[in-house]
Amino acid sequence: MLNTGSSDAKVTQGSAEEKADAIEHRNLLMTTYYMAEKLCFKGFMNLFLDRIGYVHSLAGSPFSISCVKEVYVNTHAGSFLRKLVAFNLMTSVRRGIIIDKKPLADSTFSRITRKPRQSTLPKS
Repeated sequence: MLNTGSSDAKVTQGSAEEKADAIEHRNLLMTTYYMAEKLCFKGFMNLFLDRIGYVHSLAGSPFSISCVKEVYVNTHAGSFLRKLVAFNLMTSVRRGIIIDKKPLADSTFSRITRKPRQSTLPKS
């Protein structure tokens, strides 16, 4: 069972089951946040964002790449949830935490290709 009390020290040293419950709870809150954002309920968005941040700290693991993609698909450009997830991703990478064990060659980023430059000079 997820303990959402104010004692962070007890919860962060919880079992793997409690952390899994926290991740599931975080994902449910994020889904609810998407709906609040689509309906422009700013008060609910702020409430859910606070709870997502709190439950995320209980989970003790960074957002996965698939979670980041889901957030970017379901939110608008100025979304605070996007900012929270981007900040978490940036700090996780800086600390050297492995986010996904999938090699970079198989990821979306490796499919980005660059078009060859075309010369704009007149032919002589």
